Amino acid sequence: MMPRTPEPELMNQAEQVQAYADADFEKPHGQFIKLLEKRVGPTRTRGRALDLGCGPGDITYRFAEARPGWSIQAVDGASAMIDCAKRDPRALRMPGRIHFLCERLPDWEPTDPTFDLVISNSLLHHLADPFHLWNAIRDFTSPNAEIFIMDLKRPASQNSVNSLVERYA
Repeated sequence: MMPRTPEPELMNQAEQVQAYADADFEKPHGQFIKLLEKRVGPTRTRGRALDLGCGPGDITYRFAEARPGWSIQAVDGASAMIDCAKRDPRALRMPGRIHFLCERLPDWEPTDPTFDLVISNSLLHHLADPFHLWNAIRDFTSPNAEIFIMDLKRPASQNSVNSLVERYA
């Protein structure tokens, strides 16, 4: 098994953030929301959600559009990501429902740590200590909360890594 090598924890360069925000994530983010909707189910029409590692907010906005009765706190450690998320035109369609915060785990403590849902997409591979995410989930959820975490699949070998780099980079 290959050793775990996290990517840099923060993407905070304006050009890097814009490139990430402009990337075509339609398929993976659409699939994330589809699986999340299946997990949450049709009966939970209201609640408080927490999006950890929200980046430029695409999944946050997609969830808010799918669940108009939910309020969302979206957290990312990179101020450039939060700024990008706040500039998204979708924010105008849902004023007051999403609160974007620039905070880092494990230092951040929400004022009301009783979320009904915690989501996170592609944060774990950035964290030097993955337990920061798991501890936040433990500490910030209400009883019977739903948890939905998705991240990248680790390649099986260095040869697989080299093949991916050659193919996509």
